[in-house]
Amino acid sequence: AGYASVFAQTDEANFNSTTFVPGANVVGTTFMAPSSGAVVVNFSARMRLNSASAARVLVMAETRTGAVIGSGTLVSMSTEDAALEIGQAATQQINGSMFQVVTGMTPGATYNVRLLHKNATSVANAATVYARSINVVPHQV
Repeated sequence: AGYASVFAQTDEANFNSTTFVPGANVVGTTFMAPSSGAVVVNFSARMRLNSASAARVLVMAETRTGAVIGSGTLVSMSTEDAALEIGQAATQQINGSMFQVVTGMTPGATYNVRLLHKNATSVANAATVYARSINVVPHQV
């Protein structure tokens, strides 16, 4: 219990959403909470700003109850401060990873986790994210 992985090459290309969205190509997985009721969610993405006027691109993870990815009660969500982020000068691609400890889950219950992304400006076609992954592992608290 508590182990799950997913990797997706599918791009979320040329987006300009200024709120966190899963995009058209959702990257997510389900897992069973371990006996500790805690997991570490490791996530990564390759990101690129397509415009020098784009300010920031962020990628974060959210964990919810249930077996349907993106549905269920929100359990944990990264903040902007704990998200992957690239800034204005990064017009080349950058690959990064981050982790999030999720606690307070019911042992044996099913949960789902997915990645969300946003562009901090409203510049059209300003950003692309791709090569996204999630790896969930049990955590002892």
